[in-house]
Amino acid sequence: MMILSPCFASSITSFSALEIFSSILFEQLICVDATLNFLMPTLSFILHGKHRSNTKLVDEARQIFGDTHTVVFYYTEHAGHAVDLAKQAALQGGYVIAAGGDGTMNEVVNGIMLSGNKEVVTGLLPCGTGNDFAKTIGVKNSLAELKKL
Repeated sequence: MMILSPCFASSITSFSALEIFSSILFEQLICVDATLNFLMPTLSFILHGKHRSNTKLVDEARQIFGDTHTVVFYYTEHAGHAVDLAKQAALQGGYVIAAGGDGTMNEVVNGIMLSGNKEVVTGLLPCGTGNDFAKTIGVKNSLAELKKL
C-alpha cells in the first residue's frame, strides 16, 4: 500500500517504482516551492504607467529582492489608480513601495490607509520629476538603499 501526499495529483496506472518515486519527488518539490513562495513576504511596487517599459527597474528589483520576497509590480493606468492598486496590495500584506513622485506617493499612502491594514510597511523609491517629498526626508533613488531598510 502506498500513501500519497495531498500535493500528489497524478493518477497511477502501470508505472515502474522509479517512475512513481520520481513523480512523487517532483510533485513534492513543486509543493515545497509553492509553500516557500507563499511564506516569503510580498514586496509590491506601485509604478506610474509611464514606467511600464522600464525593464531595467523591474529586472534590478527582482535581482535584489527576488531571493527574499515575492516581488509584484502594479502599473497605474489613470489618475487616482494608484489608490486602488495600493489598497489591493496592502490587503495582501508585506511591503508596498511607491515608485514614482509626490503624486504617486500621495495616492499610495491614501490607498494603504483605505485598506485598514496597519501591519503593511510603506516605502518610497523616487522616480518622479520633482520628488520634493523624497528630497525632504532624504530618500535616494536606489533599490540597494531600499533593501538596507
